[in-house]
Amino acid sequence: MKPVVILLLLPLVITAAKPQKVIFDHDGGIDDFVTLLLLLSKPELVSVVGITILDADCRAEVAANTTLKLLHTLGFNDIPVAISTLPAVNPFPDIWRWSGLTVDVQPLINQVDSISVKQNLVQQPGQDFLWELLRTQLERITIVATGPLSNVAYIIKHYGDEAAARIKEVWWMGGAVYVQGNVDYPGHDGSAEWNAFWDPPAVGVVWNSSVPIVMVPLDVTNHVPVTPDLIYRFGRQAEYLYSVLAGTIWSKVISWVYERPLEPYFAWDTLTAACLLSRELCARVDDLVSYAVVSGPSQGRVVAANQCVARSSDVSRQRTIATVIQVDAEEFYGFVLDALKRS
Repeated sequence: MKPVVILLLLPLVITAAKPQKVIFDHDGGIDDFVTLLLLLSKPELVSVVGITILDADCRAEVAANTTLKLLHTLGFNDIPVAISTLPAVNPFPDIWRWSGLTVDVQPLINQVDSISVKQNLVQQPGQDFLWELLRTQLERITIVATGPLSNVAYIIKHYGDEAAARIKEVWWMGGAVYVQGNVDYPGHDGSAEWNAFWDPPAVGVVWNSSVPIVMVPLDVTNHVPVTPDLIYRFGRQAEYLYSVLAGTIWSKVISWVYERPLEPYFAWDTLTAACLLSRELCARVDDLVSYAVVSGPSQGRVVAANQCVARSSDVSRQRTIATVIQVDAEEFYGFVLDALKRS
């Protein structure tokens, strides 16, 4: 008698990948708010579990207020926001720090109830709240840091390997490797980027840690200026709230292309988030050996080990990081425009 083979046809269950949990650590510049819109526009890819704000390229109270109003306007009523109390080593120019007020006054985000908005403002200092967010999550968290690295450095200094083990990656908009920096400051040689220059020792702390870093430096952000043409294109999709908000926010700096033709406003922070959301959008290398200068006339500079630069004693250790090296501007603009077709 031949054996009878019974085949059981079981339904194939395909489980969609869970959204990656992220903490958005920003410093309240104009571009930070467009970056927030982009992160919120892709809930299938990322879940923002909390936001921390440094008092760097902003007035932190204004930036927190704007952040909360944007969240509530878009229906994200459960994302906590905390303000860091960490000070600058080298403060941003005061006039820059008030630019976020042009976003805070926008009518579109001022239709929310101010009392309910404030309920999501955490009273704990942002640097401590960052640790609470990491400590209470079951999986490792990605930090999108579009300002100085002070909050990240704080938790590394206070919690060491335990903190590092809870961070999947830090995507950082910062540094200038093979291009000139954007710092013009007495006693500085101009080699650093501002987010690094605001707190150079913090960059050293992160470089001395085991935390995985993906750096989005000026080398690549210099290729994505915010142009009038880009803002006009948002107008052609004005039926979407996210597009109207992004176009309105970025329009506040559009005159830079005329007032500062050699240094227009770039989509520094938004490119960082876009590269996280769409890995094929940005070419990167994962083996850049580098170190950070933490004091002196080059403080804040990120130096590639293969550069012929005289090395001072006050630098971090050399370590391998990932860095974005190339982006097609039109592909980036197209990605942002498409993502923000959302109401």
